[in-house]
Amino acid sequence: EGDPATAPAIASEKPVLGPVDGGLLDGSLEVSGLFGTSVLVTFDRQLAALEAATGEVLWTRELDAPVERPIKVEGTILYLATAVDLLKLDGATGKILQTRSLAPLRTDNGFIWDEKGLTIVKPGKHGITSYVDFMTGQDPFANPQ
Repeated sequence: EGDPATAPAIASEKPVLGPVDGGLLDGSLEVSGLFGTSVLVTFDRQLAALEAATGEVLWTRELDAPVERPIKVEGTILYLATAVDLLKLDGATGKILQTRSLAPLRTDNGFIWDEKGLTIVKPGKHGITSYVDFMTGQDPFANPQ
């Protein structure tokens, strides 16, 4: 009882209330996760937070480059990467709190978030993939290397 894997599908589509951004319908929309009562969606160079219960668009944010996945969520703070930058956003407002260059590394080679922070996968000289522990600590902006 209550197992979503075995529960019958129920349509519960609700109309979107509040401002609607036409850009939300363009490109490849992807749900990136939940934080608080919001759903984070990404599409190409844009992010948006939607109220999970109503679908209301809470905020949208245009970036200079496409968003790489995954996005790290700590409380209401979002850490996300483009190919060349790391960004820290306020998840409640979408405001960019900090930006940090990842050069010469690029996250489009691949990366993971773990208890150490951000680890970027980088091709080695002989085709062997090496892992670069780029930052440590709870806040990747607190201890730049």
